[in-house]
Amino acid sequence: MKVEIRFFGQLIDKLGLAVYELEVSVLKFEAVRDGIEQAFPALKSMSYQLAQNNAIIEGETALDQSAIDVFPPFSGG
Repeated sequence: MKVEIRFFGQLIDKLGLAVYELEVSVLKFEAVRDGIEQAFPALKSMSYQLAQNNAIIEGETALDQSAIDVFPPFSGG
């Protein structure tokens, strides 16, 4: 299945695109993260967070076919 991956902030400049369509066999965090890092090896050495439906996702978070957002490090204030 395909899931839309949307990059934000400095990741757009570093990777050269804002949206990517990723093919995954299962909608699991690890599969999505690994697929993104395989498509964009530069991410392996960068800090970033994944989010879906306005919530940060990690390890056991249930995923659906909604877009996955990839955020660079950021700070609030």
